[in-house]
Amino acid sequence: FFAQESGLDSIMTDKNLSFKSFASPFFYNDQIKLFLYNSHEDIVSNNFIIKISKLILDFRKKINKRILILCTSFKQINDFKNNFKNYNESNILYQSTTSSRENLLKQYIDNDNSILFGTNSFWEGIDLPNDLLELLLILKVPFENPNNPIVSAKIDFFEQIGQDAFYEYQIPQAILKLKQGIGRLIRSDEDLGVCIITDPRLVNKKYGKDIIDSLPSEAHITSDDNLIVNKAETFLKV
Repeated sequence: FFAQESGLDSIMTDKNLSFKSFASPFFYNDQIKLFLYNSHEDIVSNNFIIKISKLILDFRKKINKRILILCTSFKQINDFKNNFKNYNESNILYQSTTSSRENLLKQYIDNDNSILFGTNSFWEGIDLPNDLLELLLILKVPFENPNNPIVSAKIDFFEQIGQDAFYEYQIPQAILKLKQGIGRLIRSDEDLGVCIITDPRLVNKKYGKDIIDSLPSEAHITSDDNLIVNKAETFLKV
């Protein structure tokens, strides 16, 4: 995938490319408690937002640490914002098309029980070591928008050469971004954190296994939100 995306596959005339895989310096299975939460809700339904909101509030009530929620669109963030209007909760921050990432991060850091909803720019390029981030929730697998002209052109390219664009391009791209998102959690060999991925498609779609197998830590699949909160509480020694 890298050779094709970088163009090496087309400029190397002898096609004699060598690849090596280097292990991470981190011990992810010891440093991350990773959950795949299957809510059994339609991922585009309001019930999905309500159920994930409840999970987030359970974390706040029992663990009371900073929480970063990575979304894949501003619509999702607005849906959460509308839902949380029904609760009397403070220190909940929402990224918008006009907000400053730096200002949001400052507010997030200044409050030890803050909840931050972010998209796009929060998936990479932010450094929140130690207790600045111990609870990470990833709402959905970050598939790129197929209506984006560049993405659309690449999909057309794969189809023209007789390859399945979804499996050969869209899934690998989503895996790379998903790993970047999880990478916000572990910034050193002393970091510990809990990551919850709430996309039910990882469990009930055929391609889910490919994504699960690519994750840096063993994933625990469950539909029990109380189990997730209790195990996270034990892991973080709250």
